[in-house]
Amino acid sequence: MRVRQQVFMHDRVLLDGSEFDQCTFVKCVIVYRGEQETALRDNRFEDCEFRLEGSARLTMGFLKGMADSSDGFLLTFLKSLALTPSRLERLAASDAPAAMAH
Repeated sequence: MRVRQQVFMHDRVLLDGSEFDQCTFVKCVIVYRGEQETALRDNRFEDCEFRLEGSARLTMGFLKGMADSSDGFLLTFLKSLALTPSRLERLAASDAPAAMAH
């Protein structure tokens, strides 16, 4: 399902199986289960909570455990995301983790 230019407020939004393009999410619970592919393009998130459930939660737990146990794994994993160096610098300099926790 493709969702374009919609505004979601105070909703629980399941990402699996959908494409979200130029949408705005305000005070939503955003859920990804890892059961189906999803796409996110040019969206805006304001004061949302992100939740991983099911397979996605298990995968994140595995990756976190590996990253906690080895700096080499963490560096390899970050490189595999193919983030540009300027993007990594912006993330490191920003308050991104605090913003996502709301």
